[in-house]
Amino acid sequence: MSDLKRLKKVYDKLNNDNLRSRLLKTADMLHFRKDIIRMDTNNICNVHCIMCSSPRDTSVKFLALTDFAKIMDTFGKRTRMLYLSCSYEPLLTPDFHEYVRCAKAKGIPHVSICTNGLLLNQKTIADLIESGTDEIIVSFNGFCREDYERIMKGSDFHKVCDNIKNLQAYKKQHGRTKPALRINTMLLKSNLLRFDTMLSFWNKHSIDSIQFREVVQTAPSCDKNELQKELLRSLEEKEYNKIMTQFQALILDKAPSIEIILPKGILEKPRQENRSFIGVKKTELVDGKDSKTDSEEATKIRKGKDSKNVSAEKTEIRKDKYSESVPTKASCSIPFFSYWIDIEGGVRSCGFDSKAHIGNAISENSRELQKRRKEFCKLALAGECSRELCTMNMESSTIL
Repeated sequence: MSDLKRLKKVYDKLNNDNLRSRLLKTADMLHFRKDIIRMDTNNICNVHCIMCSSPRDTSVKFLALTDFAKIMDTFGKRTRMLYLSCSYEPLLTPDFHEYVRCAKAKGIPHVSICTNGLLLNQKTIADLIESGTDEIIVSFNGFCREDYERIMKGSDFHKVCDNIKNLQAYKKQHGRTKPALRINTMLLKSNLLRFDTMLSFWNKHSIDSIQFREVVQTAPSCDKNELQKELLRSLEEKEYNKIMTQFQALILDKAPSIEIILPKGILEKPRQENRSFIGVKKTELVDGKDSKTDSEEATKIRKGKDSKNVSAEKTEIRKDKYSESVPTKASCSIPFFSYWIDIEGGVRSCGFDSKAHIGNAISENSRELQKRRKEFCKLALAGECSRELCTMNMESSTIL
């Protein structure tokens, strides 16, 4: 087990934000690399996905490599994972691989990029691998050409599939195990119904993992008409149960070597009463008592595991229909190890709370940023942040 996964396992097992915060404070005192940074290097994308909530700015901006280096100087010594791309397409940044090279030169153990794969040509593949990229995540929605190009407007199904083949072929030819290849896909109706059509492709080309994510919010930039047809929340309970039963059987039986990463509880045994619709505000029951954790910690499924272990916790749903209400938490330890950094250097220790803005990583010194971060961490741990707006409850923030 890698050090990164070992830390995640300890963090998840604690299942208590006060204990987690103590663990993370101790890691800080010991100068242990524990932080996760998520950031973009531009504000543009070449694909328009129907579920995308990222604003489309008319003014194109890039984060200068020199400014990126300053940010790495400020945060690099404590960073264990750097995700380059939160909302936009990183490969549109000129010489993007140099940003990866810079991060690796600062000693960051795990540098991951998330791309739609459209620009992942032979030269880009070589540049990314030679610069030390640890993981490439390809956003992939729609498991046939018709669905894919309807959901990811402006992309090319066959071209992206070829690019994935070429990436894996380059690794094999040059004896490389990295970058690991993860597929990110959304829990959309089309994806679940046609998942089996892509399984042979993923298996053949040695995909390391597939992560399914929920559509947690909608925004003006979403294609609401198309998205409504795809949202699981729009389904009647009977249809929802049928789809999820088929999906569960499929991934347990036919994904022999691929790690499947799912939101916690999504594969509960379907029931006629109190069915968990995606997005329903729920309370987990532990030994008959409300635990109020409402976690999205990922459930990982590998071949050979008993399907009875897919979800070990009982969940009681307080509503029998889908609700737009979002989950809330009594406390949160996410700010103790997380940063979101925008292309102008603005830093937040939470991706959703305006109170979490702690300064600018380009123009301010580390001491001031850390002082403000500690102030927000106290709010989050006491449940005094804007948690009613939280759409993530991000136990899954430490997912690899």
